[in-house]
Amino acid sequence: MKTIEISMDAYIEALELRKDYIEKFYNWVIPDCIWDYAKEIIKETGINSEHSEPSYVVDNIAINGDYGSFDDYKEENESDKDFIDRIKDEAIAIFEEERYILMSL
Repeated sequence: MKTIEISMDAYIEALELRKDYIEKFYNWVIPDCIWDYAKEIIKETGINSEHSEPSYVVDNIAINGDYGSFDDYKEENESDKDFIDRIKDEAIAIFEEERYILMSL
């Protein structure tokens, strides 16, 4: 089997097309802050040769990713500041302005 190499820009474009597809046809929405973070990780670490198909990568983020708004994770009557202090060591990323948290991709 012959391996075809593509540029990172072309790969990111393929991921974007898949993301648009799943949003349109399945209503699986990946928040922009999470999506931008995922793209940066992919750019930094490179294309995973074992699971590189855009449909696998994007669908896995949409279905298996553990992320959501602060309100999805906060305890009752917990302030945003207290929530961030409680979860900061467990979270992969905290997007304070958007009020989103990323626990896993």
